[in-house]
Amino acid sequence: MSWKAPVSARSLPPEGPLVAWYGDDFTGSAAVMEVLTFAGLPSVLFLEPPTPAQLARFEGLRGIGIASTARAQGPRWMDANLPALFLTLRGLGAPINHYKVCSTLDSAPEVGSIGRAIDLAIPVFGSDWVPILVAAPPLRRYQAFGQLFASGPGGVFRLDRHPVMARHPVTPMDEADVARHL
Repeated sequence: MSWKAPVSARSLPPEGPLVAWYGDDFTGSAAVMEVLTFAGLPSVLFLEPPTPAQLARFEGLRGIGIASTARAQGPRWMDANLPALFLTLRGLGAPINHYKVCSTLDSAPEVGSIGRAIDLAIPVFGSDWVPILVAAPPLRRYQAFGQLFASGPGGVFRLDRHPVMARHPVTPMDEADVARHL
C-alpha cells in the first residue's frame, strides 16, 4: 500500500513564471537559466528588460532572467538603474525573485555592491529581510554559519584567507562573514 500526499490548489505552484532573476553578470545569469531548465523549469534569459512582445514569444516558461553588468558598476549606476529593473522583475509576477551574484560574493562598496543592490530591492519587493546564500558546492564554494569558503591551491580556505580571492584586483575579499562584508 502506498501513501500519496493530498494535492490542493494551495500546494501547487502558481501558473506563469515561478522564478524571475536579475544577474549581476552574464555568466552567472546563464548558469541560473541552465540549472532551472535542467530542473524541469524551462527558462529564458534576456540581455535587457524584455518587451511584452518578447515575453509573448516565451509564454509558459517558468523562469525569466535578465543578464547585466551590475557587478562592474558603481553605486551611482545602481541607484539610477536598479530600481526600474527591480520593478520590471516584480512586474513579471513570479513569486520568487532572485538577484544572482557570484558564489564568491564579488562586491565592494564602490563596485558591484551587493549591499547597495539589496538596499534598492527591499522597497520594490516589500520585504523586511533578504535571505543570502552564496555557495556552489559543485564548484567547491561553500557557506557555513554565514562564512564563505572556497577551494584553492592547497585546500579549502575562508575567502579572506584564500590565496587568490583575498587579493582580487577589483573586489579583494577581506571579510568572509557575509553580513559584515555587505
